[in-house]
Amino acid sequence: STGRLDLRPTYENCSVYINGTAEEKTNPPEVRLSWRRAGDQDWKAALPPVYVGLENAWRGSLFQLSEDCQYELRVEFWQNGARLSVLEEGFRTRSSKVNIARTVVLPPGEAALEIQSGRDDAYVRYTSNGAVLNGVPGKSRAVFFLQNISNVIFENMVLDASGFQDGFHVDNCQNIIFRNCEIYGFGRQGVRRYEKGVSHIGGMF
Repeated sequence: STGRLDLRPTYENCSVYINGTAEEKTNPPEVRLSWRRAGDQDWKAALPPVYVGLENAWRGSLFQLSEDCQYELRVEFWQNGARLSVLEEGFRTRSSKVNIARTVVLPPGEAALEIQSGRDDAYVRYTSNGAVLNGVPGKSRAVFFLQNISNVIFENMVLDASGFQDGFHVDNCQNIIFRNCEIYGFGRQGVRRYEKGVSHIGGMF
């Protein structure tokens, strides 16, 4: 965040990023957060944000929100019992109801299909309809290695990840939704280590 106040809502909570000014770095004020649902009269106190001195910034979260609702946040700056300033900003929590442009049904067996991104208004849904999928040996460390992918739903998929470190590996992706998926058998293989003919620490690594 490069602005004074940045809000990142998810489905039932919202991350709060507050960047301090140059003057506040030498004498950080107390920051108080409160929130309310749009249309309500009363404000609810939130957990106080944590001041990160190295960043001259406050980081906090709002909890117990509802999905797809409009909210208001109030940020108060206090010093020596006096309120210095107030910031207010609205935000909306995310909705799990998204527009699905197309559905791709994966056949049972090796999951060799390359996953394609959707768009904000047109998600791509992948499913096996409960059929068991396996990884392709030697292809990657995961059954599905997702990198730079966005706006995709994985639903009703069963992954037998035996022989793979991960069922899904998610790297630098956005808006990935998992619904009712079962993943089992994943993990690194144990290797017995020896040192001068003696089992290292007497067990597996």
